[in-house]
Amino acid sequence: MRHRHSPTLRAVLLLLFPPLALSGVPSGATAQPPSEATAKPLPLFSNGHLHILRSQINGRTYNVGIMLPVGYDALTQRADAMRYPTLYVLDGTVMLFASFTRGFLSSRPVSSNVIVVGISSATEHPNRRLSDYSPPIQDTAWSNSRSADGSPTYGGADAFLRVLKEEIIPLVERTYRTTRDRGIHGHSMGGLFAAYAMLEAPDLFTRYAITSPSLWWNDRMIITREPEFGKQHPAFPKHVFLSVGSVENPMMSAVMYQFAARLCASFNSGFYKGLILTVESIPGEEHQSPVHHWRAMRALYPADTTKSKPLAESQLCASSW
Repeated sequence: MRHRHSPTLRAVLLLLFPPLALSGVPSGATAQPPSEATAKPLPLFSNGHLHILRSQINGRTYNVGIMLPVGYDALTQRADAMRYPTLYVLDGTVMLFASFTRGFLSSRPVSSNVIVVGISSATEHPNRRLSDYSPPIQDTAWSNSRSADGSPTYGGADAFLRVLKEEIIPLVERTYRTTRDRGIHGHSMGGLFAAYAMLEAPDLFTRYAITSPSLWWNDRMIITREPEFGKQHPAFPKHVFLSVGSVENPMMSAVMYQFAARLCASFNSGFYKGLILTVESIPGEEHQSPVHHWRAMRALYPADTTKSKPLAESQLCASSW
Protein backbone atom coordinates (compact mmCIF):
# COMPACT_ATOMS: atom_id res chain seq x y z
CA MET A 1 0.00 0.00 0.00
CA ARG A 2 1.32 3.42 -0.87
CA HIS A 3 1.32 5.90 2.01
CA ARG A 4 0.52 9.52 1.35
CA HIS A 5 1.71 12.17 3.76
CA SER A 6 -0.71 14.87 4.84
CA PRO A 7 0.34 18.50 4.22
CA THR A 8 0.97 18.89 7.95
CA LEU A 9 3.23 15.82 8.18
CA ARG A 10 5.04 16.84 5.01
CA ALA A 11 5.73 20.26 6.55
CA VAL A 12 7.13 18.63 9.68
CA LEU A 13 9.40 16.34 7.64
CA LEU A 14 10.65 19.23 5.57
CA LEU A 15 11.56 21.21 8.65
CA LEU A 16 13.25 18.26 10.31
CA PHE A 17 15.18 17.12 7.22
CA PRO A 18 15.34 20.08 4.80
CA PRO A 19 18.42 18.99 2.79
CA LEU A 20 16.85 15.59 2.07
CA ALA A 21 13.28 16.64 1.53
CA LEU A 22 13.67 19.62 -0.79
CA SER A 23 13.11 18.50 -4.36
CA GLY A 24 15.60 19.98 -6.79
CA VAL A 25 18.08 20.99 -4.05
CA PRO A 26 21.17 18.76 -3.84
CA SER A 27 21.87 17.64 -0.29
CA GLY A 28 25.53 18.58 -0.65
CA ALA A 29 24.95 22.04 -2.11
CA THR A 30 27.41 24.65 -0.90
CA ALA A 31 25.89 27.70 0.74
CA GLN A 32 26.71 31.11 -0.70
CA PRO A 33 27.61 34.26 1.25
CA PRO A 34 24.41 36.12 2.16
CA SER A 35 23.31 38.85 -0.23
CA GLU A 36 20.09 40.13 -1.72
CA ALA A 37 20.47 37.57 -4.54
CA THR A 38 21.66 34.48 -2.66
CA ALA A 39 19.39 34.99 0.35
CA LYS A 40 16.26 34.23 -1.69
CA PRO A 41 14.29 31.55 0.16
CA LEU A 42 13.71 27.99 -0.93
CA PRO A 43 10.01 27.04 -0.77
CA LEU A 44 9.08 24.48 1.85
CA PHE A 45 5.30 24.44 1.94
CA SER A 46 2.41 26.84 1.55
CA ASN A 47 3.52 29.18 4.33
CA GLY A 48 7.16 28.20 4.86
CA HIS A 49 10.55 29.06 3.41
CA LEU A 50 14.17 28.11 4.00
CA HIS A 51 17.14 30.46 3.77
CA ILE A 52 20.68 29.08 3.81
CA LEU A 53 22.96 31.73 5.27
CA ARG A 54 26.74 31.66 5.28
CA SER A 55 27.86 34.01 8.04
CA GLN A 56 30.61 36.50 7.31
CA ILE A 57 31.09 36.95 11.07
CA ASN A 58 31.93 33.46 12.26
CA GLY A 59 32.18 31.61 8.95
CA ARG A 60 29.41 29.15 9.81
CA THR A 61 26.42 28.10 7.77
CA TYR A 62 22.88 28.30 9.16
CA ASN A 63 19.50 27.05 8.08
CA VAL A 64 16.96 29.80 8.70
CA GLY A 65 13.47 28.30 8.40
CA ILE A 66 10.45 30.59 8.22
CA MET A 67 6.89 29.74 9.25
CA LEU A 68 4.55 32.49 8.10
CA PRO A 69 1.17 33.07 9.73
CA VAL A 70 -1.90 31.64 8.03
CA GLY A 71 -3.22 34.33 5.72
CA TYR A 72 0.13 36.03 5.21
CA ASP A 73 0.12 37.46 1.68
CA ALA A 74 3.69 37.24 0.41
CA LEU A 75 2.85 38.96 -2.87
CA THR A 76 1.16 42.10 -1.65
CA GLN A 77 2.91 45.40 -2.27
CA ARG A 78 0.52 47.49 -0.21
CA ALA A 79 2.26 49.88 2.15
CA ASP A 80 -0.46 49.38 4.77
CA ALA A 81 -0.31 45.55 4.67
CA MET A 82 -0.30 43.85 8.04
CA ARG A 83 3.06 43.40 9.76
CA TYR A 84 3.86 40.68 12.30
CA PRO A 85 6.00 40.09 15.39
CA THR A 86 8.76 37.50 15.05
CA LEU A 87 9.91 34.67 17.30
CA TYR A 88 13.47 33.43 16.75
CA VAL A 89 13.76 29.79 17.84
CA LEU A 90 17.19 28.32 18.50
CA ASP A 91 17.68 24.66 17.54
CA GLY A 92 14.93 25.55 15.14
CA THR A 93 14.24 22.20 13.48
CA VAL A 94 13.41 20.42 16.73
CA MET A 95 11.53 23.37 18.18
CA LEU A 96 9.48 23.93 15.04
CA PHE A 97 8.55 20.26 15.08
CA ALA A 98 7.32 20.79 18.63
CA SER A 99 5.29 23.77 17.48
CA PHE A 100 3.50 21.63 14.90
CA THR A 101 2.78 18.61 17.07
CA ARG A 102 1.67 20.40 20.21
CA GLY A 103 -0.04 23.15 18.25
CA PHE A 104 -2.49 20.72 16.67
CA LEU A 105 -2.97 18.56 19.74
CA SER A 106 -3.39 21.26 22.37
CA SER A 107 -6.80 22.64 23.20
CA ARG A 108 -5.29 25.78 24.73
CA PRO A 109 -5.27 28.76 22.37
CA VAL A 110 -2.20 30.65 21.20
CA SER A 111 -1.94 33.65 18.90
CA SER A 112 -1.19 32.53 15.34
CA ASN A 113 -0.17 35.97 14.11
CA VAL A 114 3.56 35.41 14.61
CA ILE A 115 6.36 34.79 12.13
CA VAL A 116 8.39 31.91 13.58
CA VAL A 117 12.06 31.80 12.56
CA GLY A 118 13.86 28.52 13.26
CA ILE A 119 17.64 28.79 13.37
CA SER A 120 19.90 25.75 13.29
CA SER A 121 23.44 24.89 12.30
CA ALA A 122 23.74 23.45 8.81
CA THR A 123 23.99 19.67 8.78
CA GLU A 124 27.73 19.57 8.16
CA HIS A 125 28.46 21.06 11.60
CA PRO A 126 25.63 20.06 13.95
CA ASN A 127 27.83 20.19 17.07
CA ARG A 128 28.61 23.87 16.68
CA ARG A 129 25.56 24.83 18.72
CA LEU A 130 27.65 24.27 21.85
CA SER A 131 30.01 27.02 20.76
CA ASP A 132 27.27 29.34 19.47
CA TYR A 133 25.20 29.16 22.63
CA SER A 134 27.91 29.23 25.31
CA PRO A 135 29.40 32.47 26.69
CA PRO A 136 33.13 32.67 27.35
CA ILE A 137 34.29 30.40 30.16
CA GLN A 138 37.10 30.77 32.64
CA ASP A 139 37.88 27.07 33.12
CA THR A 140 41.03 26.38 31.10
CA ALA A 141 40.16 22.78 30.23
CA TRP A 142 36.84 23.86 28.72
CA SER A 143 38.09 27.06 27.08
CA ASN A 144 40.95 25.18 25.37
CA SER A 145 38.68 22.42 24.05
CA ARG A 146 38.58 22.13 20.24
CA SER A 147 36.16 20.56 17.77
CA ALA A 148 37.31 18.20 15.02
CA ASP A 149 37.90 21.15 12.65
CA GLY A 150 40.06 22.96 15.21
CA SER A 151 37.49 25.60 16.18
CA PRO A 152 36.75 26.24 19.88
CA THR A 153 34.12 23.87 21.27
CA TYR A 154 32.71 26.50 23.63
CA GLY A 155 32.59 30.25 24.10
CA GLY A 156 31.21 31.55 20.78
CA ALA A 157 28.09 33.29 22.11
CA ASP A 158 29.40 36.80 21.46
CA ALA A 159 30.02 36.01 17.80
CA PHE A 160 26.65 34.28 17.41
CA LEU A 161 24.89 37.23 19.01
CA ARG A 162 26.45 39.38 16.29
CA VAL A 163 25.28 36.87 13.66
CA LEU A 164 21.74 37.27 14.96
CA LYS A 165 21.89 41.05 15.21
CA GLU A 166 23.81 41.85 12.03
CA GLU A 167 22.88 39.03 9.64
CA ILE A 168 19.88 36.85 10.52
CA ILE A 169 17.52 39.49 11.87
CA PRO A 170 18.26 41.95 9.01
CA LEU A 171 17.70 39.11 6.51
CA VAL A 172 14.30 38.34 8.01
CA GLU A 173 13.26 41.96 8.35
CA ARG A 174 14.14 42.94 4.78
CA THR A 175 12.40 39.85 3.37
CA TYR A 176 9.20 39.71 5.43
CA ARG A 177 6.74 42.21 6.88
CA THR A 178 7.82 42.37 10.50
CA THR A 179 7.40 44.68 13.45
CA ARG A 180 10.08 45.52 16.00
CA ASP A 181 8.43 43.12 18.42
CA ARG A 182 11.00 40.30 18.46
CA GLY A 183 11.09 37.24 20.67
CA ILE A 184 13.71 34.56 21.23
CA HIS A 185 13.29 31.02 22.51
CA GLY A 186 16.22 28.93 23.65
CA HIS A 187 16.15 25.53 25.34
CA SER A 188 18.92 23.99 27.46
CA MET A 189 22.16 25.53 26.12
CA GLY A 190 19.91 27.67 23.94
CA GLY A 191 18.17 28.84 27.12
CA LEU A 192 21.57 29.87 28.46
CA PHE A 193 22.12 31.89 25.29
CA ALA A 194 18.68 33.54 25.48
CA ALA A 195 19.43 34.68 29.03
CA TYR A 196 22.87 35.87 27.92
CA ALA A 197 21.31 37.83 25.05
CA MET A 198 18.96 39.50 27.51
CA LEU A 199 21.90 40.74 29.59
CA GLU A 200 24.22 41.58 26.69
CA ALA A 201 21.79 43.13 24.19
CA PRO A 202 18.55 43.96 26.04
CA ASP A 203 17.25 46.16 23.22
CA LEU A 204 17.38 43.36 20.64
CA PHE A 205 14.34 41.37 21.86
CA THR A 206 11.11 42.15 23.67
CA ARG A 207 10.15 38.56 24.58
CA TYR A 208 12.30 35.79 26.03
CA ALA A 209 11.45 32.11 26.43
CA ILE A 210 14.19 30.56 28.57
CA THR A 211 13.36 26.89 29.01
CA SER A 212 15.34 24.29 30.96
CA PRO A 213 18.29 26.69 30.78
CA SER A 214 21.86 25.57 31.44
CA LEU A 215 22.41 28.42 33.89
CA TRP A 216 24.98 26.38 35.79
CA TRP A 217 27.41 27.42 33.04
CA ASN A 218 30.68 29.06 34.16
CA ASP A 219 29.84 29.00 37.87
CA ARG A 220 26.30 30.41 37.29
CA MET A 221 27.63 33.56 35.63
CA ILE A 222 24.19 34.70 34.41
CA ILE A 223 22.70 34.48 37.88
CA THR A 224 25.70 36.29 39.35
CA ARG A 225 25.44 39.12 36.82
CA GLU A 226 21.69 39.69 37.20
CA PRO A 227 21.68 42.03 40.26
CA GLU A 228 23.92 44.58 38.54
CA PHE A 229 21.85 44.28 35.36
CA GLY A 230 18.69 44.94 37.39
CA LYS A 231 20.12 48.14 38.83
CA GLN A 232 20.71 49.38 35.28
CA HIS A 233 17.09 48.77 34.26
CA PRO A 234 14.52 50.54 36.43
CA ALA A 235 12.11 49.94 33.56
CA PHE A 236 12.08 46.66 31.63
CA PRO A 237 8.84 46.26 29.64
CA LYS A 238 9.56 42.73 28.46
CA HIS A 239 7.90 39.30 28.56
CA VAL A 240 10.09 36.62 30.16
CA PHE A 241 9.00 32.98 30.34
CA LEU A 242 11.00 30.51 32.45
CA SER A 243 10.19 26.82 32.55
CA VAL A 244 11.59 23.46 33.56
CA GLY A 245 10.15 19.96 33.42
CA SER A 246 9.08 18.59 36.79
CA VAL A 247 11.09 15.38 36.31
CA GLU A 248 14.28 16.98 35.03
CA ASN A 249 17.65 16.91 36.75
CA PRO A 250 17.26 18.70 40.10
CA MET A 251 20.21 20.99 39.27
CA MET A 252 18.37 22.23 36.16
CA SER A 253 15.36 23.11 38.30
CA ALA A 254 17.51 24.71 40.98
CA VAL A 255 19.29 27.14 38.66
CA MET A 256 16.08 28.08 36.84
CA TYR A 257 14.33 28.92 40.11
CA GLN A 258 17.39 30.73 41.40
CA PHE A 259 17.34 32.95 38.32
CA ALA A 260 13.61 33.60 38.80
CA ALA A 261 14.25 34.49 42.45
CA ARG A 262 16.98 36.93 41.43
CA LEU A 263 14.65 38.63 38.94
CA CYS A 264 12.04 38.94 41.66
CA ALA A 265 14.58 40.31 44.12
CA SER A 266 15.51 43.04 41.67
CA PHE A 267 11.84 43.78 41.03
CA ASN A 268 11.15 44.02 44.75
CA SER A 269 14.07 46.46 45.00
CA GLY A 270 12.32 48.81 42.61
CA PHE A 271 13.65 47.71 39.22
CA TYR A 272 12.14 46.06 36.11
CA LYS A 273 9.00 48.17 35.95
CA GLY A 274 6.71 46.72 33.26
CA LEU A 275 8.21 43.23 33.30
CA ILE A 276 5.82 40.34 32.65
CA LEU A 277 7.35 37.21 34.17
CA THR A 278 5.94 33.68 33.94
CA VAL A 279 7.57 30.76 35.76
CA GLU A 280 6.43 27.18 35.21
CA SER A 281 7.32 23.69 36.29
CA ILE A 282 5.71 21.56 33.59
CA PRO A 283 4.20 18.45 35.21
CA GLY A 284 5.61 15.11 34.12
CA GLU A 285 7.89 16.53 31.42
CA GLU A 286 11.56 15.68 30.90
CA HIS A 287 14.38 17.77 29.48
CA GLN A 288 13.82 16.84 25.83
CA SER A 289 10.04 17.20 25.90
CA PRO A 290 8.58 19.19 22.98
CA VAL A 291 6.00 20.65 25.37
CA HIS A 292 8.47 23.37 26.40
CA HIS A 293 8.17 25.12 23.05
CA TRP A 294 4.40 25.07 22.90
CA ARG A 295 4.08 26.38 26.47
CA ALA A 296 6.58 29.10 25.61
CA MET A 297 4.55 30.11 22.56
CA ARG A 298 1.38 30.24 24.63
CA ALA A 299 3.04 32.34 27.34
CA LEU A 300 4.71 34.84 25.02
CA TYR A 301 1.84 35.14 22.51
CA PRO A 302 -1.40 34.35 24.34
CA ALA A 303 -4.65 34.50 22.43
CA ASP A 304 -6.12 36.34 25.42
CA THR A 305 -3.66 39.15 26.12
CA THR A 306 -5.63 40.36 29.14
CA LYS A 307 -4.12 37.49 31.14
CA SER A 308 -0.59 38.86 30.72
CA LYS A 309 0.06 41.08 33.73
CA PRO A 310 3.19 43.01 34.75
CA LEU A 311 4.79 41.89 37.99
CA ALA A 312 3.34 44.92 39.77
CA GLU A 313 -0.14 43.42 39.17
CA SER A 314 0.72 39.80 39.96
CA GLN A 315 1.63 37.84 43.06
CA LEU A 316 4.48 35.90 41.46
CA CYS A 317 7.34 37.67 43.22
CA ALA A 318 5.50 37.46 46.52
CA SER A 319 5.75 33.67 46.29
CA SER A 320 8.57 31.57 47.66
CA TRP A 321 9.96 28.61 45.78
